[in-house]
Amino acid sequence: MAMVQHIDLFAGEDREIALAGRDEFGLPVDLTGKTVEWRIGRSPLRPEDSSTVVKTATVIDAGMGVFTVQVMAADTTDMDGDFEHMAFAITPSDSLGGPYRAVICQGRFRVRPVLA
Repeated sequence: MAMVQHIDLFAGEDREIALAGRDEFGLPVDLTGKTVEWRIGRSPLRPEDSSTVVKTATVIDAGMGVFTVQVMAADTTDMDGDFEHMAFAITPSDSLGGPYRAVICQGRFRVRPVLA
């Protein structure tokens, strides 16, 4: 199972979020040579019709599977409530085909309204 990390923020907030990718055994995913795609939506497993935000993460420590995503105010201004987030490690194409996608982090993404 991928690492479960919940995120809680206010609508319209700018924030850099640090996350860690883990494999099904709880070990760090080596992100060397991989791209990390991060999605927020009602059901990230069906990104074709449900993703609200899609970002490419910045890998901070490839060997330990640590990466960050930058959430901008405009990404969450019109959001309210509970969503899901999910990060995918994408391995480039190789002689066996590909590219390969593996879920390395997931969890609840809660957006709280701002008091007016």
